[in-house]
Amino acid sequence: MEGDLGRLTVVQIDAHADLRSQLDDEPYSHACAAARSLDLGVGRLIQVGVRAHSLEEQQRIVDDDRITTWFARDVMAPGRGASVWDAFIEVLEGLEGPVHLSFDIDGLDGTLVPATGTPVPGGLTYWHAIQVIEAVFSASEATVISADVNEIVRQEGSPLTQFTAAMMATKILGAHALARREGRWAGHNPSRKGPRAPQPRHTFSDP
Repeated sequence: MEGDLGRLTVVQIDAHADLRSQLDDEPYSHACAAARSLDLGVGRLIQVGVRAHSLEEQQRIVDDDRITTWFARDVMAPGRGASVWDAFIEVLEGLEGPVHLSFDIDGLDGTLVPATGTPVPGGLTYWHAIQVIEAVFSASEATVISADVNEIVRQEGSPLTQFTAAMMATKILGAHALARREGRWAGHNPSRKGPRAPQPRHTFSDP
């Protein structure tokens, strides 16, 4: 990771906070990825879907003002969850500067993605995830410079997880292509300065 990381926002869809200092004496475990990113100087971390985290991770969430965590129990709660979710989407639509979108497939509910390393019940729905992608790519003052979809494992006899992950990757690629076509992606032009003109929010239909 190089460059002015203090300007970078990481949007993390995940069942886990990934903020551990180490796991089984390994500081570069998948359970430590967000922590290491912050240690390298990432300016802002926005997490959604988290529903499995340790006391150590909870303390870092409290202590590090670069971290905003939208827990699954809040955004998915019957009744009040809808208003919390809307507030979260507004945050994404107001993003500024370079953004990396990290999509751990276990951020979705375990019924949608059973073939992942550590499936957890109570996660986001397919359409929640689509809305996150739409909001991030439609933020008029932000540029999504990179993205990943991870934590998929092979499961014989059921392609559900792989298919769901492929759909997410397709949505991300489609959103990126649309941003380039409409001139809303500045990654190919590092000299570009200043805010972009406001753009309408787009939705992306199924392929």
